[in-house]
Amino acid sequence: MSNINNDKHVDTELSLHILEKINCKNQKNDLIHAKSIPPVDDENIVNLKKNSCFKFDANLVQENIYKISKDIQLTEYIIDKDKKNFIFNHHSLKKLGKALAPFVAYGFLNGGSSSSYTDITKNKNSYPELFSIYQKEFDIISKASRAKPKGITPAYINPDGSLGEDFLALKIRSVLLKRMEYFKIYPTNREQIAYPLFQMDSVLNHDKIQKALLNYSDNKLIKDLADETGKSINIANIDTASQPLINTFKKNEKGEFEFFDNAYGKENAILPMPGGHGQNFYVLKDIYKKLLNRGIRYCYLSNIDNMGAVIDDASIAYLALSGKNAAFDFSKKTPADVKGGILIIDQNDKYNCGDIGVAIDAKEVDFAEIAQKNILFNCATGIFDLQYLVDNIDYVIDKLPLRLSSQKKDAGSYFQAEQVAWEIIGLIDDPLFFIVDKYERFLAAKMLIEGLMASGLYLDNENYPQKFKEITANLSDGLKYQLTNNYGMVLKNGRWIPC
Repeated sequence: MSNINNDKHVDTELSLHILEKINCKNQKNDLIHAKSIPPVDDENIVNLKKNSCFKFDANLVQENIYKISKDIQLTEYIIDKDKKNFIFNHHSLKKLGKALAPFVAYGFLNGGSSSSYTDITKNKNSYPELFSIYQKEFDIISKASRAKPKGITPAYINPDGSLGEDFLALKIRSVLLKRMEYFKIYPTNREQIAYPLFQMDSVLNHDKIQKALLNYSDNKLIKDLADETGKSINIANIDTASQPLINTFKKNEKGEFEFFDNAYGKENAILPMPGGHGQNFYVLKDIYKKLLNRGIRYCYLSNIDNMGAVIDDASIAYLALSGKNAAFDFSKKTPADVKGGILIIDQNDKYNCGDIGVAIDAKEVDFAEIAQKNILFNCATGIFDLQYLVDNIDYVIDKLPLRLSSQKKDAGSYFQAEQVAWEIIGLIDDPLFFIVDKYERFLAAKMLIEGLMASGLYLDNENYPQKFKEITANLSDGLKYQLTNNYGMVLKNGRWIPC
């Protein structure tokens, strides 16, 4: 990155370029407009129900799988066939997805610095009825998370009130457990790195994350699994690239943008921030190429804070069979989904993901909900055909919109420029969408209150707001399911510990 300010880790050249861009009279921060909301039975929206059967053109899927591996015989995975089609069910898709493990990488977006996560103003404004209930736990985690990257902060609170394990450690553990599953089925393939890991951090949190990774080599969550898979977790085998920081902005008396320079009420105090997860396509470009050259054909991409974003073999298999270019998880929107994007058909007749309040007006979402339309909320998880992504990466980098959002936080009122990763949907030819269970696949703690809700604390409190009781109970059940089934944890004496 060019011209980095060593004190604040700011890319001054990039910040000035963005400042010029947003002040240009011809530059518009155009919002996406929802021309329509796709129906849940749309041909490109798939619900991978366990009791469903899925038909694929036999010749087409043979060709699609042959491009990935000549060793995979689809007749070993189908449950039936007719004159034209191969037929799969959820179980056979999972079995095929497991066989594709050596061709799948798992990546997480780890550049967050907890700026919104532990922000008192942001949490209070978003969940005013819950903040007072969770005040004690909020203060405890805020203190433990201070000056830490979000990825190495506690992902939950244990029932006994103690802090849970870090997001990053749990993510690594889930992938190691998937590797173990693969090696049990294919014991002769132990030299292969099933599900290689990669991440985007930021120049601000890079050193802290790397230090945490070194410490994980002795972590009880990681060590035994890493030894058993023969691939110890260290810096060398988690491909990492760091996104730059850019200045935040304010408006002057002339209505022009300039750098925000009074953070927390201090004079000449700038507030640098990462430029959004959409920067990953620029920052990770060389890593995507490296993975493709190593024979990886599909890559997962998810936010570090989503405990439900684990590797799903059935999704991988379905995407590979379909021959489509990417697949994204969406769940039915709930009242707790206040920060993120929804699936729409935009004004250009393209599928798109409109970030509420940033890329799409929140009133449009309200109108759709009043009309009782099934709104699908983005779960911040995607699987990409890596060949397609690499072939089109420069186009994505050039065309992914730059969004300017107004922020009111503890640091003050300012504008933040960022690229939203999931607006790539509007740039992709022939995308696929999976309807997933929010309470299994989308356990995102974009704000700390959401993480505390998933921890299931105080549900028996008579003052717990009724409108959040069902959601909180479902989030808590989802977290328990994930910790038990995908993170290899067991609840003992009020604490979640590794099995």
